[in-house]
Amino acid sequence: MNAGTLRISGLLRFILHASSLASRADVIWACSDSIYGIIGNWPSRRFRVPLVFDLYDDFEYFLAAKLPGIKQAYRHVVRKSDVVTCVSHPLHRLVRSSGKTGSAGHEITLKR
Repeated sequence: MNAGTLRISGLLRFILHASSLASRADVIWACSDSIYGIIGNWPSRRFRVPLVFDLYDDFEYFLAAKLPGIKQAYRHVVRKSDVVTCVSHPLHRLVRSSGKTGSAGHEITLKR
């Protein structure tokens, strides 16, 4: 499901729609920004559906991370995701240094 342009009303509709889909999903794939990872984490845990967080950059430095609590929530989701994909070796090293170990059934993969 593509969220398109995020506005407050659209964000609420997106969260509700994503949650209804998650109950029937095999996996939740969150990408594009820290906000989507954070949103994806909630139904992932609620419905016990694996979460893949696809990182193409360090989202800690995106505009959304300036909002209160977003950076901490992003770090939490990176650590708790079932799989984290990284676009580069430096990002892969950064994710590993943040506490994501790839152990206990959780993976960090490098996209090629």
